[in-house]
Amino acid sequence: MHEELPARNHRPRRKLVLRIEQMRQLLEMPDLETLEGIRDRAALELAYGLGMRSGELVNLNLGDIDFGSGTIHIDCGKNGWARMLPLNRWAAHFLRLYLEKVRPEWVGPKSGVALWISPRDHKRMHRYAISRRLLEFYHTRELFGESIGLHHLRHACATHLLLGGADLPSVQAILGHLKLNSTQVYTQITPTHLVKIHDRFHPRGLKI
Repeated sequence: MHEELPARNHRPRRKLVLRIEQMRQLLEMPDLETLEGIRDRAALELAYGLGMRSGELVNLNLGDIDFGSGTIHIDCGKNGWARMLPLNRWAAHFLRLYLEKVRPEWVGPKSGVALWISPRDHKRMHRYAISRRLLEFYHTRELFGESIGLHHLRHACATHLLLGGADLPSVQAILGHLKLNSTQVYTQITPTHLVKIHDRFHPRGLKI
């Protein structure tokens, strides 16, 4: 009779949370002397700055960008409802650069109103094009120990907002979560930061 081995305790793998300095390194990887580099930088700035899903990013149309009001419109994201997000100055700068220098060079009869278009077939950029670029062209697995995708930038956006003092409902609105607990699960606050918060705000945490 064979003795049964105890079941392994499979602990969920902790998601990589890019630190702020790592995010800066990632954002500065694209070569701004090339058209692809300008496109990549603009897309990465939007993905990180606004916490956008990959589908939301590639489905953007020209009319969704309003530089005048400094906003960007996301039409029917994952949960089927639209939202308006603030267009930060970094994203706005590189997005303007893309629209002025890159898109006119790639536009064709099949481009329509798509914001992001492919230089090869002039159609809307594929949903996973930027994530593939991060893996294959920028070699993020070798640099960060894990293949970086746009979901890592979304995660970093949420985490860095919370670390900077943003409240959960605000982060929930930016990410487009229907329920607050989705935001709580999705974001991670480091134990060190929690100690600092407790020290600062809890009556028993104040240092004497």
